[in-house]
Amino acid sequence: MEHSRVTGEDPDGHQHVVRIVSRRPNSVRVVCDTCGYSKWSVAGARGKAERHLGQEHEAEYLRREIPVARWVMTAVGLAVFVVFLFTYGPFR
Repeated sequence: MEHSRVTGEDPDGHQHVVRIVSRRPNSVRVVCDTCGYSKWSVAGARGKAERHLGQEHEAEYLRREIPVARWVMTAVGLAVFVVFLFTYGPFR
């Protein structure tokens, strides 16, 4: 599942993308779509992605993008929680 992606543009105008994906319960993988760089990370995945873009691709204007599915899942979870509170909580 993709958590987020960090994009940047090098001096030549090429777009570079590093995705942060989870495959294990407590760690994420930092994957570069341009060069195939791939590293496991327990903490600081966004920092690793930004460092990779800056050092290896000389990318600037870094931007973090969060997939829409994450927002939708969060909204659905919050709605279910509110329904649970009003159904089984002290408001009954």
